[in-house]
Order: sequence, then structure tokens, then C-alpha cells
Amino acid sequence: MIFKSKIFLANCDSVRKLPYDEIKKRFLLGLSLYKGVIISPNIILDNKYFKNVLLNKNIIKYLNERGRYSFIIRGNNLKNINSLQEYFEQLPNNFKISFFNGKKKSDLSKYELKEYLDHIKEIDNILYEIKYNKFENKILEKYSLTKEIHKRVKYLQISEKIKENILSENSLTSRSEWYEYVEKTFPRHQLLLKKILIDPSYNYNYINNNELFAVDDIKYLSNIPEVILNFTITYKSFEEEIKLLRLFYKIFCVVSSHGIYSIVNLLKNEIKEILQDKILSEITGKISTTKTWLTFYKKIYNRIGVEIKYEHYNWIFK
Repeated sequence: MIFKSKIFLANCDSVRKLPYDEIKKRFLLGLSLYKGVIISPNIILDNKYFKNVLLNKNIIKYLNERGRYSFIIRGNNLKNINSLQEYFEQLPNNFKISFFNGKKKSDLSKYELKEYLDHIKEIDNILYEIKYNKFENKILEKYSLTKEIHKRVKYLQISEKIKENILSENSLTSRSEWYEYVEKTFPRHQLLLKKILIDPSYNYNYINNNELFAVDDIKYLSNIPEVILNFTITYKSFEEEIKLLRLFYKIFCVVSSHGIYSIVNLLKNEIKEILQDKILSEITGKISTTKTWLTFYKKIYNRIGVEIKYEHYNWIFK
């Protein structure tokens, strides 16, 4: 992995309506290059293709072994939740379901409700194969989104009139409400405000300190061929078996060429190599969690398309 942090796959939400290949690529990128992947319950529920990504046997194997806890479903009101069906049942009736183009939960027809519950059951059956608790509760204040929007809008290069209007709005609590507000109040600028203000504020609230979230474009990393990403996960899934086979092969070659006593030296070298990897891992781990990363934040944002949350650093890149 490149980053010792988990990444919130914010750019996989249902608003973007990404095809299966793009969702799969982003998910594999998260597992390959970062410490793990975070998604919200709605990302997995409202994307018709996300469940197909999780059907990959190598991904399931990796998550159950080397990648335990590297896939997390995080959201508000997930305390004591063990399935997506439980999550859906406790949602309020006015909750908007993106799967049905923003229709309220209470307005779903009998057939739509059945279709959605069947969809949820399919996903829960897949998630059951991942043998650890995947749900993580994130406590958010009622006006946390509005507070973050007010903090960010001050630094944006937009008209002062728009800034004043946004700063005067204190009653909105959800992303959908903020979407409606900018659609009505600033129809000409709504797409820009959603992209540079509302979505980043929403995503920032979802992540913890030292974590990242993906912005609209993964940019350069998106050009990595999917076959390489698939191979990376496959290799990670079977890494222990591969190492063991290599060791057995080396032992076979040594015994064949130099006799049984040469195995001692071989094992010494293997242990030395393992210790070197461990030391290197410890060093890079310390580097990645200190302020030395701060000098790279702006480059990371511009070149890769991610934003990092760091509590001692102003998020605005000046």
C-alpha cells in the first residue's frame, strides 16, 4: 500500500451513477493502495453494481485473512446494527432512497419496497461471508454538515453575495436539503457548489483523523489497468501461501544441491529478510502518521484526487 490510511470512497455514491467497471476499479484501488476502504450504507445500498464487486472470491478471501477490517461500512445511527436490513428498518419515513431517484421511504409502493428489500437481502448475504463486524457507528451532530459548509465557503473563490447567503442559512441538516437549497437559490452555480462545497463538507464529516476521502476524479490512478488491480488483490489474498511455497522450493533446491545441513543458513536468511521487512514497515508507518506528510498534502490532492483529514492542519491548501 502507498498510504497508511483508510479511504472513504465518496466518489462511488449513487449521485454519480458510475458503471460497474468504475466502481470495481475504485474499490480495488482502495484495497491495493490504501490501508482499507470505507463506504456509507447508502453507497452500497443505492449502487446496483456494488454487490457484484463484493462477489469476487479473492476479495472475500483477502478481507477474511490479510485484509481483516480493511473494509468498513460507516455511518450515522449504526450502533448495534448487524445488517443493512436492520439499518433500513430504523430509517425515518421521510428518508430519501436514491435507488428510486430520491423517493421517500414512506412513498415506496408495495412492489418497490419488495424489490428494495430483496436487493438488501442479497447484499447482506454477501456481507455475511466477510467474517468480522463491518459496521462502524459515526456520531454526527445535527448541524455538523452546515458547520463544515460555513467553514469552507469562506475560503472559496466565489462571489461575496453567494458566500453571504450560504453563511446566513442555519436551518439545513442534510446533504439533500443543501442540494435543494442551491438548486433553488443559485441555479446557475448549483453544480459547482455541490462539487466544491457541499460534497467535500459531507465527506469530511464521515472520515476520522488521518483518513482520506476520494474527490470526484481519481485522476492519474484511474489509468491503472484493472488486470493489475485484480492481480494485486489475488496476490495479497494468497501471499502467505506463495511465501510458503517459495520457502519449500528453496529448501528443495538447497537440499538437492548442498545437502541437509545447508537448510540452517537458508532459514537464517529467511528470518533476516522477514525482520528487515518488519523494520521497514515500522519506519514507514511512523513517517505516514506524522506531520512530515503535511508537505505532500497539496500535491496529493492535486495529483491523485484525495483529501486528507488532519486535526492540526487547516484543510485549505494555500
